Amino acid sequence: MPIVPVQFGPDSGPARSTNASAGGLENCFAEVAPDSKTPFTIYSTPGLLEFADTGNSLGCRGGVVVNEETFYVVFGETLYKITSGGAVTTIGTLTGTDNVSMAYNKASPFEVAIAANGMAYILSSDVITAIADGDLDPNPIAVTYLDGYFVWYYATGNMQQSAINDGTSYGALEFANAEARQDKSRAGGVLADRLINFGASSVEFFYNAAPPEGFSFAPQPGATINRGILGRFCWAEFDNSVSWIDQNGKVVRSEGTIGRVISTPQIELDIQAAITAQQQTDIVVSTWTIAGHEMLQIWAPEWCWIYDASIQKWFRRKSQDRDTWAGKHVFHVFDKTIVGDAEDGILHEQSDNAYGESGKRLIRSMVSNYVDAGPGRVRHNALFIDIETGVGDAEDTDAEDVNPEIIVSWSDDGGHTYTGNRQISIGEQGDYNLRLRINRLGMSRDKGRVYKIDFSAARPYAFLGAYADVTGGTP
Repeated sequence: MPIVPVQFGPDSGPARSTNASAGGLENCFAEVAPDSKTPFTIYSTPGLLEFADTGNSLGCRGGVVVNEETFYVVFGETLYKITSGGAVTTIGTLTGTDNVSMAYNKASPFEVAIAANGMAYILSSDVITAIADGDLDPNPIAVTYLDGYFVWYYATGNMQQSAINDGTSYGALEFANAEARQDKSRAGGVLADRLINFGASSVEFFYNAAPPEGFSFAPQPGATINRGILGRFCWAEFDNSVSWIDQNGKVVRSEGTIGRVISTPQIELDIQAAITAQQQTDIVVSTWTIAGHEMLQIWAPEWCWIYDASIQKWFRRKSQDRDTWAGKHVFHVFDKTIVGDAEDGILHEQSDNAYGESGKRLIRSMVSNYVDAGPGRVRHNALFIDIETGVGDAEDTDAEDVNPEIIVSWSDDGGHTYTGNRQISIGEQGDYNLRLRINRLGMSRDKGRVYKIDFSAARPYAFLGAYADVTGGTP
């Protein structure tokens, strides 16, 4: 009776057909541990704690962190100011439903520029006003800040700058156009000391040339990448570079003057499905960090993918009773990671010490690679699971958390349907020597078998490996 490994992770991206590959991780990620008994360990993603409730019934549209005392966020059509203690102050109205672009300058008092639904606003001393200077073009798509200037971006390819540290004043000659290609602008941003103009088929970088008059920034020679961008919020500064979704639905990151593809076929299929559903303007790319792992998050209304820079692998994120994860927008403020909910007016704190999501269960799910796919029949006598045990909470009032269990199921039809649903305890508090073995798991045939493990207790999760005792196999 041979013992064969059952591999869960670290890759998380089934093939176009689950018959080829069904494996994946959801709400858990792999971490390489030097000198460990296994090549990697799989841990739970952080949970969510409610940080602030704005009382709004609509989801987050974006925000900006000015400093560790000042954080503004938009839910629905309302702009709010949030304190480090979670207190909420209503500031004013920003009409529309689209995601908003926001930036702040170093004026005293500081100003916040806001591009929202084709309008250009300035927030100063917590008062919002539409910018009245007639030299500023209407209908901006984005705004950013660099070297004392607000820079507004337009679909025409035009860029327009403010007076230095004065977001209300504009000059008739202080503008420029993207020059590398005749493609229209779709987004704008900053990487280190460079402006970025994301076009439909190119990405162009600009540096501060400090001319005596006119627009302050000039194209950086030889710094154009021949890939466009899919939408306004489809980019983020990430891992000392910039990553974005290109016009063809591939996730890329900048390496000099090229964009290296980091997405997998499954992620690209999901992006194409979002494009088909005309949801590309809803996609938001952001970043967050957990235990030294820099994560690139791609959020869409029907899915959420995370790229872990430390192992260069992807995993899914999903909230209970939703198609996607709750955290549409991510902010780093108050020494915390705060996420704006996609569906209501809640700000959540992402925390390693939370094992649920603001009162809901966090369901960690893992699907293995295939075990002995081929024409031979295979009897699965037993499955051994190496997982951290004894993690129950003796003082909890919920039986699921006092004596946590995993649910093990399997598929013998190419990952389409699952059966089994065997529940097995991973141990009450202190039961560290518990052995996890499931017997008599039936027969798999020519399509092979994949195993699935689900865990929803509000307790820590650390998976090291699994092994199957099998009889038979490919002739």
